Amino acid sequence: MAVDTTYANEPQAVVDVLVEAFTDDPVVCWLSPDPSERGRLQAVFYRSLLTHPAAEAHLADGGKGAAIRLTLGPDETLHDDQWPSVRGCGH
Repeated sequence: MAVDTTYANEPQAVVDVLVEAFTDDPVVCWLSPDPSERGRLQAVFYRSLLTHPAAEAHLADGGKGAAIRLTLGPDETLHDDQWPSVRGCGH
């Protein structure tokens, strides 16, 4: 399996793969019960992850798989104010 770091090159490709992979995931469906909004809300969430300074994104096998990893230092934490508001996610 070939893994390419794509954060700087193809962030939208990473978002597209993840949206497609998780659209029918039970947790995603619970968070966003409206199927017509689910993909848009997922894309907002994944793009917010990609904007985090600790984000690394990877595409595998020419777009058959994708991953986003946040590598935080021992003194770093994620705070709610670092994430954009995603309204309509079923909460």
